Amino acid sequence: MSGVRHSEIESLLGAYALDAVDADEARAVEEHLATCPSCRDELDAHRRVAAMLGDADGRAPAGVWDRIAAELRLEQAGADASSSIPDTPLRLRPPTADGGPAGAPSAVGASSRRRLPSVAAGVLAAGVAAGLAIVVGILSSRLSSLDHQVGSMQSALAGRSLQSMALAAALDPRDTTVQLTSAPAGERATLIVDRDRSTAYFVPAALPSLPSRRTYQLWSLVRGKPVSLGVLGSHAVTSEVHVQPDMSVFMVTAEPEGGTAQPTGTVLVQGSTSAAS
Repeated sequence: MSGVRHSEIESLLGAYALDAVDADEARAVEEHLATCPSCRDELDAHRRVAAMLGDADGRAPAGVWDRIAAELRLEQAGADASSSIPDTPLRLRPPTADGGPAGAPSAVGASSRRRLPSVAAGVLAAGVAAGLAIVVGILSSRLSSLDHQVGSMQSALAGRSLQSMALAAALDPRDTTVQLTSAPAGERATLIVDRDRSTAYFVPAALPSLPSRRTYQLWSLVRGKPVSLGVLGSHAVTSEVHVQPDMSVFMVTAEPEGGTAQPTGTVLVQGSTSAAS
């Protein structure tokens, strides 16, 4: 096969990696490989992919995604250029553990030998596509699991961060700690108002869980009128709320789920900044 063009050798590399070329084609490929680094790299990619597909538990080598994309482009080009599949069945031996050829293929008829490289390239490309689907599925599963773990960690860290800020505010003598209590029922909570009276941390201490479709709601009195500072949920947790400098009286009621514009339930706990000073 003297005078073979570079593009023709490229089309044989997939079949050559599986030792699915005849002697003349193998000799032409080897002569070309001796002087063509890009084709040597392409052959190495074929063998790495074949080895990876043979080992489901192995890790993909570096750069395999780019190489798989190249394989798929090769398959498309081969599909456009190839003729009909030969009638004689093609029987190939699997590659060895190091990705190299394992021996010659079973004998095929002379009339189908010329079409063998394109068929073998199609077989290889089909395997690459199947392998790609497996790898993508594994990675998607792992990414989904990782995303769930990261979300859980972020939620935990957010809760810890809020509790840490509330504790820091409680220890700061410049902030004001308001005890919200109810003498008859023994329910209680704490509201820590920062020094500039713009942010407060609500920390439940003894507030039992409410029935479903009910929520705790925090209020303040401003010029004698209740102003909602936010709903706290049926199981109150440490929360950050926004307050105003003129707010001094705070209370908690139990309201319908979603909260109300004005209190409708009994005041459960209450307290004031004046009592804290």
